Amino acid sequence: MFCGKCGAQISEDTRLCPECGEMVSENQTDRKIVNENTERNNTMSGNISDDAAKSQNHPQPVLVALIVIQEICMSQQKIIQHQAAADTVAEKDA
Repeated sequence: MFCGKCGAQISEDTRLCPECGEMVSENQTDRKIVNENTERNNTMSGNISDDAAKSQNHPQPVLVALIVIQEICMSQQKIIQHQAAADTVAEKDA
């Protein structure tokens, strides 16, 4: 069993961590073990950690904004080209 606060290994019947003095409950130790196993599995399988995944989520809104701006610019360019073509046809008709 492990302390949920410091991670020190403790015996099953211990309710007070000898390293940090934290009251130990089975929920804390189970949670600590699950967290350690999850981190170990992510590292071994090449998956990124939760912190890294969160930091990679930040560029997405910026990317979406850039795509929207690009689409607006392309639309404006098409409108200008269309107006120029219409002006050319109008000049020829006049």
